[in-house]
Amino acid sequence: MRRHAWPRRFSVVTSGEMTRSRAVAALAAVGLLATAACVPAAAAHSSKREALASARDPRGDVRIHQRIRGLSMDERTSIDLTKVTAEARGSATRFTVQIRDVRRTRGWDQMVFLNISNQAGSDNVFSGSVGFSPQAASSSYAYLYFGADGTDFESCDPLRARVSWKRDLVSLDVPRRCLPDSEAEVRVQSLTGYFRSDAGGPWSSDRARFASAIRLR
Repeated sequence: MRRHAWPRRFSVVTSGEMTRSRAVAALAAVGLLATAACVPAAAAHSSKREALASARDPRGDVRIHQRIRGLSMDERTSIDLTKVTAEARGSATRFTVQIRDVRRTRGWDQMVFLNISNQAGSDNVFSGSVGFSPQAASSSYAYLYFGADGTDFESCDPLRARVSWKRDLVSLDVPRRCLPDSEAEVRVQSLTGYFRSDAGGPWSSDRARFASAIRLR
């Protein structure tokens, strides 16, 4: 029968030492488990979402600009607003807009604009503009203007919109620096036309607004 030789530096562990070693190992395991349990909680905290406001718009209220030719009635009414939400996400606020039909168009765009302004009578005067389009997602933008003359401003241009073609959603994450730190009036408008161009149109438009002033960050 062949015997296995122990390594030269092997030392015999007594029963007391074995008990202490097991205790240390158990404590270390508990510490590792606690650390692992803390990681998801920290990650969840860093990506915390907070719903700020939402607004719904009735179906079938799209304004048709009859004098502008070029699109069918179905294409013009595709930008019928359904729901608009604002959600805080860390260092940005996500605006998500649902329309009747987000489609892969050719030669024209579906557009969404948010006009932001201070409450009437407020000493804090500002205005803001946010624009995005599913057909020109990488050309989205946000601007915040301070004071009555708007000479001092913050620019977030360009931004990139997110599009869910199946769910008819288009959303944009706007950095906090381009949003006011006080409650604001927000008006939403959707259009068919050419995004960031004065080439022609619009063929149609729809409007929605939040019931009251909202906090945007």
